[in-house]
Amino acid sequence: MQFSWPIMLSAIGGLVVVSVLVVWGVRLLARKDRDDEDASRLGVELAAVLAREPRLAGAAILPVATIPLERRPSVELTGRVPSASVRDVALEIASREAQRLRPGMLVVDRLEIVPPAAAPRSA
Repeated sequence: MQFSWPIMLSAIGGLVVVSVLVVWGVRLLARKDRDDEDASRLGVELAAVLAREPRLAGAAILPVATIPLERRPSVELTGRVPSASVRDVALEIASREAQRLRPGMLVVDRLEIVPPAAAPRSA
């Protein structure tokens, strides 16, 4: 087999392209992992702030934060609250804390209003 510069340069070019793609993929995965850890930490911190608020007694609220690669980060408040005023307090506190922890974060209301008399009882 005869030595050929075009074949050699094509092989080297192919290796460079594959290497660049691998590095790009690893960096993208590392960023996604870091964003998932940040989202988890934000959710825990928001849950702690909401749990300390005495006006939210009787409410079961779970904040779930997401930090997508290309969209605006958000936190969804899910769960049950006894009244609309309690929901408003929860949204206000969550919005304030979300902006403090990560400016630009969107708060999505998925809270269900369940009056205390209609709440299911545990046996």
